[in-house]
Formats: sequence, C-alpha cells, structure tokens
Amino acid sequence: VVTAAHCLAEPGTSASGIRFALGPDANNPSSVLRVKRIAYHPQYDEQQIKNDIGVVILSADAPVAPVPANTSMTSSWVGKSLTFVGYGVTNGSTQTGAGRKRVVSIPISQVGATQFAYQTRGKNTCNGDSGGPAFATDASGNLTVVGVTSYGDASCTSYGVDTRVDAPHRPTPSAPTN
Repeated sequence: VVTAAHCLAEPGTSASGIRFALGPDANNPSSVLRVKRIAYHPQYDEQQIKNDIGVVILSADAPVAPVPANTSMTSSWVGKSLTFVGYGVTNGSTQTGAGRKRVVSIPISQVGATQFAYQTRGKNTCNGDSGGPAFATDASGNLTVVGVTSYGDASCTSYGVDTRVDAPHRPTPSAPTN
C-alpha cells in the first residue's frame, strides 16, 4: 500500500502498531489487516515536505483488487480531474467531520518534478486525508493511482499537494569532487 512518508515517520511508529482498515467508516471498518513492514523514502524531508512517500506491506492480501501505479506524468496532466479518497476532516478550521470515507474529483492545477497541486474552490483534501490515494480513471473506467495526499493550506480551502507515485524521488546528484 502506497502512502505518505509523514504517516509512517513519526517517532515510535512501527509496523506492529499499524493496522490497515477498509470500508466506509474508519471507526467501524469492514476489514482490518495487520502490517508486516513499513518503509518510507530515505530522503524524506519533513521540513520541506519532500519525498513524502512510503509503503506499507500487509501481512495478508487485501480483499480488494490491487490498483496499478501510474508510470508517467507530465505537464499535459494540468486540467485533468483526479479522484481523491480520504477519511479526513470536513472542516479545516474546526477540525471536525473525520472518519467517513469521502471521494472528491479535483482537476490538477500544476505538475512539478515529484508533486502535483490542485486548487478548486469548495473542493479539497484536508487533515486526516494524508497518504490517501489520488486516482486517474481511463475511458474504460480503470483506475490508476497517481499520487498520495501530502499537504495543503491550514483551513483546507485554497490548495492541496500530492506526492507523485511515478517520480524517481532521488536527491539531486552533487558535482563530483576530485
């Protein structure tokens, strides 16, 4: 399962302390799986929110079909609507409304080397949606995961940013020294 590194990098977080839950209600999941292993990008930078991507290895197969990961994103994706899924709050100011699975379609406004952004008034991801998927849907209705929710503005009203799953997420090489 792909997720955000900041969901896994908290001090004291371990695979044994995480459960992967499925279903429409986070407080009453339809299925819960143990986690075998977690890993996040070795160059994850919480200060600059860079390389905010990680992986959760489940102890058993999830009772849902896997979704393939996107392999390439360019600036041609600007304007394309993606489907964002999360369990976060519905009000960024009061931090209320968390726990229900919600889905929203938002067009991409900007594509960067390792992230993409979206900013549509009245539609956004919010606190608690972190690590949740952003899906592209092809003409046949097939889903592809293209990003994971990383961050946005404090009130969840202006913009959001996802980490791209297709980006190499490598540090920029420094010049060789003699």
